[in-house]
Amino acid sequence: MITGLQTALNGKISTTHESNKIGSNNVNFGAYNSTMRTVTLVNTSGVTLVLEVDNGGNLNLNGSDGVITVPILNAWSFLAVKMDDGAGNIRNLTSNLTGGLLFDNIQLATLTDLLAYTNTAGINTLLNSYTTLAFLNSVLSNYTPTTNLTTLLNAKQNTLTAGTNITISGNTISATSGGATQAWVTANFLSPLNPGTVGVGAGLSANMTANSLTISVD
Repeated sequence: MITGLQTALNGKISTTHESNKIGSNNVNFGAYNSTMRTVTLVNTSGVTLVLEVDNGGNLNLNGSDGVITVPILNAWSFLAVKMDDGAGNIRNLTSNLTGGLLFDNIQLATLTDLLAYTNTAGINTLLNSYTTLAFLNSVLSNYTPTTNLTTLLNAKQNTLTAGTNITISGNTISATSGGATQAWVTANFLSPLNPGTVGVGAGLSANMTANSLTISVD
């Protein structure tokens, strides 16, 4: 009888074995694996999900939907990342052929792009090399505009050119001596300096002075 009982017990699992917890508690397999073709997960509402491995070593859900693992993500090259703003608006994050990052087809500025611009302190330094409009107007107030200057110049006498025996010095115009000589007058004009150049006929007499000629009847 004992021999038969022992034979029957040899085909049983001890109640202290981890597998005795299946269906009622968590099972700890220790250093050993549990091998099965599928694992069916069931939630408290009775919804099930079946996990299995395909021939390529990929983990599938319910026989068709693949599970994305970290190695799969590392091997993928994404053309776009879709982003939802919470209101149902989907926008894409993409890259163009020159390496620019685009959000909804609008290129984003990178740190390299921003380094091509200056900050407020840099702008102030650059502006210190220039003058303000108020200061410029203050300096230019001592000058006249070109239009006004042209009007003023039109009211002025053109530059004078000195003629013979004329001297112009500053605001003074002077005439130097250099009139006709006695020899030139004697040779070209009637003059008391040239006797015989004035005469009258019979019954008349003439008298020439420096500034007059008198003719009388004898």
